[in-house]
Amino acid sequence: MNRDIFHIRDLFMRSFLSDLDMGKEFVRTFYPSEITRLLDFSTFKPLSDSFVSEKLKSTRADIIFECRTTEKYGNRTFNLCFLIEHKASSYRYASIQIGGYIFDAYRQQIKEGISPLTPVIPLIYYHGQKDWNPLSVDEIFEEIPSSVEPYIPSFEWLFENIGHYSDEEIWQMGSALFTSALMVQKYTDQPKALVERFTQIFSILESWSDRNLFGSLIVYYIEMIAAEDVLFEDLIEKLPEKMKTEFLSLADQLRNEGKAEGKAEGEKETLHKMILNMLQQGLSIDLISDVAQVSPEYVRRIRDQQ
Repeated sequence: MNRDIFHIRDLFMRSFLSDLDMGKEFVRTFYPSEITRLLDFSTFKPLSDSFVSEKLKSTRADIIFECRTTEKYGNRTFNLCFLIEHKASSYRYASIQIGGYIFDAYRQQIKEGISPLTPVIPLIYYHGQKDWNPLSVDEIFEEIPSSVEPYIPSFEWLFENIGHYSDEEIWQMGSALFTSALMVQKYTDQPKALVERFTQIFSILESWSDRNLFGSLIVYYIEMIAAEDVLFEDLIEKLPEKMKTEFLSLADQLRNEGKAEGKAEGEKETLHKMILNMLQQGLSIDLISDVAQVSPEYVRRIRDQQ
């Protein structure tokens, strides 16, 4: 997969899951009830540490949350780890990578003197176009003698393929912003399908209390439909009048809050490419500055450098 696209997907997922409300909603939706009923969500918080090796980061992003159990279940601490799979195709040895991730996490805890160890509960979230279910470790070995089987490592992980859900099932999963983000994720590799679902994705957002998250969703959506010959401004015209007004009002706030000039160099490079992409689609300078959260002068400088 193109590393720029990976970086865009990574930034989008991190911006959403670093938000406490979105993170909680993700856990409540995709972790089984026998785990979520143990948790005291008032203690839910993101961790900055990553257990994913530099080599593995070429195919995955990881987001880690810490949450304690309720007093009834002993006030124990759990690490809830989301491995966001960006591969476009299946990988036979994914379970070996997961095992390395889990044991790297425990080795880090031992190094830090954590005792007792904090359980790590990994969830792989996959949003590639091809259908895929990761093989367990024992499934990787085709034929082995029964006497050898006990020596094959065995562990489990949670796995969610957003492509396995119908649109109707996704709309029932949670809040409007959360489900809209899942819909864009589902059709990430299908820009035509994203264009067809524009009104469905955005018109349900009757209010956007978190402007930054919504801004991230807009920018991500624009990047994912880049291959289609369509103008974003034309899509906005399809929104109900009330939603169009709110949409443009949000864009105005994003423009006034533009802070992109202060972003880290890696993010600047990605943002630069996003703006070029939008310019090539024929979007107006004002609209680009709205959705990218930068000043019109910043957009003009990029345009003039082409």
